[in-house]
Amino acid sequence: MSFLSKFGGVFKAIGTENVPLFVQNASKRKHTEKDMLRQAKRAGAPISWPSRFPMNTVLPLRVTLLAGGGNLWRTTGDIRDSWDSMARIGFGQNELAQWARPGHWNDPDMLEIGNGGMSETEYKTHMSLWAILAAPLLAGNDLRSMSPAILAILTNREVIAVDQDKDGKQGTQVWKSGDQEIWTRPLSDGAQAVALFNRAAETTKVSVRWADLGISRKSRVRDLWEHKDIDAEWPEYSVMVPGHGVVMLRVSR
Repeated sequence: MSFLSKFGGVFKAIGTENVPLFVQNASKRKHTEKDMLRQAKRAGAPISWPSRFPMNTVLPLRVTLLAGGGNLWRTTGDIRDSWDSMARIGFGQNELAQWARPGHWNDPDMLEIGNGGMSETEYKTHMSLWAILAAPLLAGNDLRSMSPAILAILTNREVIAVDQDKDGKQGTQVWKSGDQEIWTRPLSDGAQAVALFNRAAETTKVSVRWADLGISRKSRVRDLWEHKDIDAEWPEYSVMVPGHGVVMLRVSR
């Protein structure tokens, strides 16, 4: 896994080969999408092909992109480094899950983690939500000058593993009550990623009934931010989630 930064550097989070991201300025575009795609394919190396179009063209555009080889497409306007912007964009992706699949991704814009407009708790929510969404992880901060805490958020291997799951299925919201939401994402090994979000400003208890998610009593439950297995109660698991925070779990057999 490699992070691409808007500052031009490439940051290796996990030691695998880099895949270049092909970017073109729409205002200076001199060729059609198909022309540019043909040129990219002639490069002889894997290239991620992004496209950015208004969401009101989503249905015909998806058909064109999937047939023509497009890899990712922006689903929103530009994100800002604020809780309101990130939450509005990230939690607004639920209806787009059907379009995500291996090699074809909904892109809710870059990560703002480390730019200073949100708290570390909010940045963990940002990272968790993008992982549940199977979204591209493009670092939008200056990689040369981030704190150890920000580095730890961006390089959380267990959360990245959810984002990069080979089945490429985007997660969806399965429960909502007021400012509390639960999102799940099926993973390739039969496991599930489960994220308990608290969009309120105050710490709040969030509960999940395992049976409602099709999870058996013998399942292993791991907290991906605490990096430890937990003894989750049955039939219902409750946890205090900080304001604007998340508890992200991986539940496996």
